[in-house]
Amino acid sequence: EGSCDDDCNRDEEFVFLFHSNLTFFCNGQSIPYTLFMTLLDGILLGLVQGLTEFLPVSSTGHLIILRDLLGIGELGGLAFDASLHIGTLIAVGFYFRKELAEFIRSVWRFVIRAPLSPEEKSFCGAVIWGTVPALAFGLLLKDVIDSSARNSLVVAIGLLIGSLLMWYAERKATRNEIQGTMASNSSSLVPRSLSSRLGFRIGIFQALALFPGISRSGSTISGALLNGVSREQATRFAFIL
Repeated sequence: EGSCDDDCNRDEEFVFLFHSNLTFFCNGQSIPYTLFMTLLDGILLGLVQGLTEFLPVSSTGHLIILRDLLGIGELGGLAFDASLHIGTLIAVGFYFRKELAEFIRSVWRFVIRAPLSPEEKSFCGAVIWGTVPALAFGLLLKDVIDSSARNSLVVAIGLLIGSLLMWYAERKATRNEIQGTMASNSSSLVPRSLSSRLGFRIGIFQALALFPGISRSGSTISGALLNGVSREQATRFAFIL
Protein backbone atom coordinates (compact mmCIF):
# COMPACT_ATOMS: atom_id res chain seq x y z
CA GLU A 1 0.00 0.00 0.00
CA GLY A 2 2.88 2.33 0.69
CA SER A 3 4.05 2.11 -2.93
CA CYS A 4 0.67 3.18 -4.31
CA ASP A 5 -0.29 6.73 -5.25
CA ASP A 6 -3.35 8.48 -3.90
CA ASP A 7 -5.32 7.89 -7.11
CA CYS A 8 -5.36 4.11 -6.56
CA ASN A 9 -8.77 2.53 -6.46
CA ARG A 10 -9.63 2.27 -2.74
CA ASP A 11 -12.48 -0.18 -3.40
CA GLU A 12 -9.95 -2.48 -5.04
CA GLU A 13 -7.74 -2.25 -1.96
CA PHE A 14 -10.70 -3.09 0.32
CA VAL A 15 -11.66 -6.18 -1.68
CA PHE A 16 -8.03 -7.25 -1.70
CA LEU A 17 -8.03 -7.49 2.08
CA PHE A 18 -10.43 -10.43 1.87
CA HIS A 19 -9.16 -12.22 -1.25
CA SER A 20 -5.54 -13.26 -1.08
CA ASN A 21 -5.61 -14.81 -4.54
CA LEU A 22 -6.08 -11.44 -6.25
CA THR A 23 -3.33 -9.54 -7.99
CA PHE A 24 -3.32 -5.89 -6.94
CA PHE A 25 -2.87 -3.32 -9.74
CA CYS A 26 -1.83 0.23 -9.03
CA ASN A 27 -1.01 2.78 -11.73
CA GLY A 28 -0.49 0.05 -14.29
CA GLN A 29 1.85 -1.95 -12.06
CA SER A 30 0.97 -5.38 -10.72
CA ILE A 31 1.92 -6.09 -7.13
CA PRO A 32 2.04 -9.77 -6.03
CA TYR A 33 -0.23 -10.59 -3.14
CA THR A 34 2.68 -12.01 -1.15
CA LEU A 35 3.75 -8.43 -0.42
CA PHE A 36 0.59 -8.00 1.66
CA MET A 37 -1.10 -9.68 4.60
CA THR A 38 -4.84 -10.04 4.11
CA LEU A 39 -7.50 -9.79 6.77
CA LEU A 40 -8.11 -13.53 6.42
CA ASP A 41 -4.39 -14.19 7.00
CA GLY A 42 -4.56 -12.20 10.21
CA ILE A 43 -7.65 -14.06 11.41
CA LEU A 44 -6.06 -17.45 10.73
CA LEU A 45 -2.86 -16.45 12.54
CA GLY A 46 -4.91 -15.22 15.49
CA LEU A 47 -6.84 -18.50 15.66
CA VAL A 48 -3.64 -20.54 15.65
CA GLN A 49 -2.16 -18.34 18.38
CA GLY A 50 -5.27 -18.67 20.53
CA LEU A 51 -5.52 -22.44 20.08
CA THR A 52 -1.85 -23.22 20.73
CA GLU A 53 -1.02 -20.77 23.53
CA PHE A 54 -2.74 -22.85 26.20
CA LEU A 55 -1.30 -26.16 25.02
CA PRO A 56 2.28 -27.37 25.58
CA VAL A 57 3.14 -26.70 21.94
CA SER A 58 5.00 -23.80 20.37
CA SER A 59 2.54 -21.11 19.30
CA THR A 60 5.36 -19.15 17.67
CA GLY A 61 6.51 -22.20 15.74
CA HIS A 62 3.02 -22.89 14.45
CA LEU A 63 2.65 -19.25 13.41
CA ILE A 64 5.84 -19.51 11.36
CA ILE A 65 4.65 -22.72 9.68
CA LEU A 66 1.26 -21.17 8.92
CA ARG A 67 2.95 -18.10 7.45
CA ASP A 68 4.82 -20.34 5.02
CA LEU A 69 1.64 -22.23 4.13
CA LEU A 70 -0.19 -18.96 3.47
CA GLY A 71 2.73 -17.64 1.44
CA ILE A 72 3.09 -14.44 3.46
CA GLY A 73 6.57 -15.13 4.83
CA GLU A 74 7.64 -12.63 7.47
CA LEU A 75 5.08 -9.92 6.71
CA GLY A 76 4.53 -8.07 9.96
CA GLY A 77 7.24 -10.24 11.48
CA LEU A 78 7.85 -10.24 15.20
CA ALA A 79 5.77 -7.11 15.73
CA PHE A 80 2.57 -8.75 14.46
CA ASP A 81 3.26 -12.01 16.30
CA ALA A 82 3.93 -10.05 19.50
CA SER A 83 0.56 -8.32 19.15
CA LEU A 84 -1.08 -11.76 18.98
CA HIS A 85 0.77 -12.81 22.13
CA ILE A 86 -0.60 -9.76 23.96
CA GLY A 87 -4.13 -11.11 23.52
CA THR A 88 -3.32 -14.52 24.94
CA LEU A 89 -1.25 -12.89 27.70
CA ILE A 90 -4.36 -11.00 28.81
CA ALA A 91 -6.32 -14.27 28.81
CA VAL A 92 -3.67 -16.05 30.89
CA GLY A 93 -3.53 -13.11 33.29
CA PHE A 94 -7.30 -13.22 33.75
CA TYR A 95 -7.32 -16.97 34.40
CA PHE A 96 -4.51 -16.75 36.95
CA ARG A 97 -5.65 -13.39 38.35
CA LYS A 98 -5.82 -14.68 41.94
CA GLU A 99 -2.34 -16.18 41.84
CA LEU A 100 -0.94 -13.08 40.15
CA ALA A 101 -2.59 -10.83 42.75
CA GLU A 102 -1.00 -12.92 45.51
CA PHE A 103 2.38 -12.68 43.81
CA ILE A 104 2.13 -8.90 43.34
CA ARG A 105 1.19 -8.46 46.99
CA SER A 106 4.10 -10.65 48.05
CA VAL A 107 6.53 -8.70 45.87
CA TRP A 108 5.23 -5.42 47.29
CA ARG A 109 5.65 -6.68 50.86
CA PHE A 110 9.15 -7.80 49.91
CA VAL A 111 9.96 -4.33 48.53
CA ILE A 112 8.73 -2.53 51.64
CA ARG A 113 10.38 -5.21 53.80
CA ALA A 114 7.14 -6.34 55.38
CA PRO A 115 6.99 -9.78 56.98
CA LEU A 116 6.69 -12.65 54.51
CA SER A 117 6.07 -16.32 55.08
CA PRO A 118 8.84 -18.72 54.00
CA GLU A 119 6.57 -19.99 51.21
CA GLU A 120 6.01 -16.47 49.87
CA LYS A 121 9.72 -15.73 49.94
CA SER A 122 10.49 -18.94 48.10
CA PHE A 123 7.84 -18.30 45.48
CA CYS A 124 8.93 -14.70 44.83
CA GLY A 125 12.56 -15.77 44.61
CA ALA A 126 11.72 -18.61 42.24
CA VAL A 127 9.78 -16.34 39.87
CA ILE A 128 12.41 -13.57 39.93
CA TRP A 129 15.35 -15.89 39.36
CA GLY A 130 13.34 -17.94 36.90
CA THR A 131 13.12 -14.94 34.56
CA VAL A 132 16.87 -14.35 34.51
CA PRO A 133 17.94 -17.08 32.02
CA ALA A 134 15.37 -16.11 29.37
CA LEU A 135 16.21 -12.43 29.80
CA ALA A 136 19.95 -13.02 29.51
CA PHE A 137 19.79 -15.40 26.55
CA GLY A 138 17.19 -13.23 24.84
CA LEU A 139 19.47 -10.18 24.94
CA LEU A 140 22.50 -12.19 23.81
CA LEU A 141 20.82 -14.11 21.00
CA LYS A 142 18.28 -11.53 19.81
CA ASP A 143 19.95 -10.90 16.44
CA VAL A 144 20.38 -14.61 15.74
CA ILE A 145 16.76 -15.37 16.57
CA ASP A 146 15.44 -12.46 14.51
CA SER A 147 17.56 -13.19 11.45
CA SER A 148 17.92 -16.95 11.07
CA ALA A 149 15.78 -18.81 13.61
CA ARG A 150 12.38 -17.91 12.15
CA ASN A 151 12.09 -20.54 9.42
CA SER A 152 10.23 -23.81 9.09
CA LEU A 153 13.35 -25.99 9.24
CA VAL A 154 14.39 -24.53 12.60
CA VAL A 155 10.80 -24.88 13.80
CA ALA A 156 10.72 -28.55 12.77
CA ILE A 157 13.94 -29.22 14.69
CA GLY A 158 12.56 -27.31 17.67
CA LEU A 159 9.32 -29.30 17.62
CA LEU A 160 11.30 -32.54 17.62
CA ILE A 161 13.56 -31.43 20.50
CA GLY A 162 10.59 -30.15 22.49
CA SER A 163 8.67 -33.38 21.95
CA LEU A 164 11.59 -35.49 23.14
CA LEU A 165 12.03 -33.26 26.19
CA MET A 166 8.36 -33.51 27.16
CA TRP A 167 8.35 -37.26 26.56
CA TYR A 168 11.35 -37.74 28.83
CA ALA A 169 9.95 -35.43 31.52
CA GLU A 170 6.60 -37.22 31.44
CA ARG A 171 8.31 -40.59 31.72
CA LYS A 172 10.38 -39.47 34.71
CA ALA A 173 7.39 -37.81 36.39
CA THR A 174 5.35 -41.00 36.04
CA ARG A 175 8.21 -43.00 37.54
CA ASN A 176 8.47 -40.55 40.45
CA GLU A 177 4.74 -40.76 41.09
CA ILE A 178 4.91 -44.53 41.21
CA GLN A 179 7.81 -44.37 43.62
CA GLY A 180 6.04 -41.76 45.74
CA THR A 181 8.89 -39.23 45.50
CA MET A 182 6.98 -36.29 44.01
CA ALA A 183 6.92 -33.00 45.93
CA SER A 184 4.37 -33.07 48.73
CA ASN A 185 1.48 -30.67 49.34
CA SER A 186 0.72 -30.45 45.63
CA SER A 187 -2.62 -28.76 46.19
CA SER A 188 -1.07 -25.50 47.43
CA LEU A 189 0.25 -22.70 45.29
CA VAL A 190 3.88 -23.14 46.29
CA PRO A 191 5.46 -26.59 46.52
CA ARG A 192 7.83 -27.11 49.41
CA SER A 193 10.67 -27.90 47.04
CA LEU A 194 10.36 -24.54 45.25
CA SER A 195 13.25 -22.15 45.85
CA SER A 196 15.26 -19.46 44.09
CA ARG A 197 17.79 -22.03 42.92
CA LEU A 198 15.07 -24.33 41.64
CA GLY A 199 13.34 -21.42 39.92
CA PHE A 200 16.57 -20.54 38.15
CA ARG A 201 17.00 -24.12 36.93
CA ILE A 202 13.43 -24.17 35.63
CA GLY A 203 14.07 -20.79 34.00
CA ILE A 204 16.89 -22.33 31.96
CA PHE A 205 14.35 -24.71 30.43
CA GLN A 206 12.08 -21.76 29.71
CA ALA A 207 14.95 -20.03 27.88
CA LEU A 208 15.03 -22.93 25.41
CA ALA A 209 11.72 -21.62 24.05
CA LEU A 210 13.50 -18.58 22.61
CA PHE A 211 14.06 -20.82 19.61
CA PRO A 212 10.86 -21.22 17.56
CA GLY A 213 9.39 -24.69 17.73
CA ILE A 214 10.17 -25.28 21.40
CA SER A 215 7.13 -24.62 23.55
CA ARG A 216 7.65 -22.18 26.41
CA SER A 217 5.05 -23.80 28.65
CA GLY A 218 6.08 -27.29 27.53
CA SER A 219 9.77 -26.74 28.24
CA THR A 220 9.07 -24.97 31.54
CA ILE A 221 6.70 -27.68 32.75
CA SER A 222 9.21 -30.31 31.67
CA GLY A 223 11.97 -28.57 33.59
CA ALA A 224 9.79 -28.44 36.68
CA LEU A 225 8.83 -32.12 36.41
CA LEU A 226 12.46 -33.13 35.93
CA ASN A 227 13.24 -31.27 39.16
CA GLY A 228 10.59 -33.12 41.17
CA VAL A 229 7.76 -30.59 41.11
CA SER A 230 4.22 -31.95 40.94
CA ARG A 231 2.23 -31.67 37.72
CA GLU A 232 -0.25 -29.13 39.07
CA GLN A 233 2.47 -26.96 40.57
CA ALA A 234 4.58 -27.22 37.44
CA THR A 235 1.69 -26.05 35.27
CA ARG A 236 0.79 -23.13 37.55
CA PHE A 237 4.36 -22.01 38.00
CA ALA A 238 5.03 -22.23 34.25
CA PHE A 239 2.14 -19.93 33.37
CA ILE A 240 2.88 -17.46 36.15
CA LEU A 241 6.56 -17.42 35.16
